Amino acid sequence: MTGDNALQALVEILEQLQAIVPADQAVWDDSLVVRLAVERLRIVAGNTAEEYRGPQDPDARGEALLFSPREGVRACSPFPTS
Repeated sequence: MTGDNALQALVEILEQLQAIVPADQAVWDDSLVVRLAVERLRIVAGNTAEEYRGPQDPDARGEALLFSPREGVRACSPFPTS
């Protein structure tokens, strides 16, 4: 996957996440399917972010140790997960 393709795929995944995340904590708590779907999309988004980062600058390991694209995706979680 090229950098541009990975970026487009990441944007699409994040848009899917935005569409399915409920605004209400109670809906989140009551819907196992929604929580599982969000968890899965977060994993896919993290993998895609890693693919995007790779072709852009494969030698940028120093910053990667400080901040992984996965952390950015995790930080976007609507509600705390346990």
